[in-house]
Amino acid sequence: MYASSIYVEPPEVKVGSIDASWNGKPVKIKGTVRGHTNVSNNIFIDLKDPTGEITVLSFDSKTRLSKGDRIQVQGNVELYRGKVEVIANNITRI
Repeated sequence: MYASSIYVEPPEVKVGSIDASWNGKPVKIKGTVRGHTNVSNNIFIDLKDPTGEITVLSFDSKTRLSKGDRIQVQGNVELYRGKVEVIANNITRI
């Protein structure tokens, strides 16, 4: 028996193109942190690129960001209360 694991890089998309049709799909987005809020060890990040703005949710309470930071986010698109957001698996400064 042979088993392999293949990692497929999520597609890089513009923030403004993410809508409900992306629900459940992996994405990679880049943008500038406009602000963030810590709530119960969760971080809600307002991320903006030239095409739009989206909320990114990180469950990693150790994530340290500042307004104006440029970041890349890999995660999954989810709908929460009718609003599209990205649940982050990985956040890196660029």
